[in-house]
Order: sequence, then structure tokens, then C-alpha cells
Amino acid sequence: MKNKLDVAKHQSVLEGGLAQLQTTLQRNRGEAVRARAQAEAARHQAGGLEEEFVELQNQYAVLQHKMSVSGLTKETLGKVKHLKDAAAKLAGDTEDKMRRIADLEKKIQALNLSKQEKADQLKQLEDQVIAIKNEIVDQENNYATCYS
Repeated sequence: MKNKLDVAKHQSVLEGGLAQLQTTLQRNRGEAVRARAQAEAARHQAGGLEEEFVELQNQYAVLQHKMSVSGLTKETLGKVKHLKDAAAKLAGDTEDKMRRIADLEKKIQALNLSKQEKADQLKQLEDQVIAIKNEIVDQENNYATCYS
């Protein structure tokens, strides 16, 4: 009887262990399915990246070929850099000259305004001189009529 109880107990333990193993097996199968899906996605992404890389290599090769065909040598690139530097210097000089021209235009405008003010003052003085001259002539006429 004790033997039967031991066997039953042992069988119960084994059945519990079997149930645990089945649960673990199911969990592992689920993880395997997820891992397989992730691996497939990664492989698909890697394939896309590999295609992009191959395309970039092809484009690079085409550009290198165009560079060699068009004859862009170090000498030509040096000339291009020299021309670029000269253009930058010319642009800077032009900006400086434009500033100087603007400053000169302001000075000319100020001088013209000053000239106009002086012309107005001169006109006022001329009018005053004419007025004084006319008054002198009037006074002279008055004295001339008094003495006659």
C-alpha cells in the first residue's frame, strides 16, 4: 500500500512536472515564433539597406567616372578655387566701394543743402541791400525836393 502511495505521489509529481514542461514548451514556441518574425523583419530590412548601399556604390562609381571624363584635374580644381577666391575678393571690394559711394552721396546731399541755405541767405541779404538802396534813393529824393 505504501508502495502504491509512493507510486501515486511520484506519478502526481511527474504529472505536475509534465504540465510545467508543456507550459514552458508552449512559451518557448511562442518566443521562437516572435524571434523568427523579428529575424525575418531584420533580414528584410538588411536586404533593403544592402540594396541602398549597392545603389549608392553605383552612384559613386558613376560620379567618379564623370569626374575622370570631364577632366577635373587638380590643376582645374585649383583654378576653380582661385576663381572663387577672386570672385569673393571682388564682391568684398564692390561692397566697400558701394559703401563709399553711399557715404559720398550723403556728403553731396549735405553740401547741396548747405549751398541752398547759403543761397537763400544771400538772396535775403540782396533783398535787404536793395531795400536799403531804395530807402537811400527815397531819402535822396526827399532831400532833393526840400532843397529845390
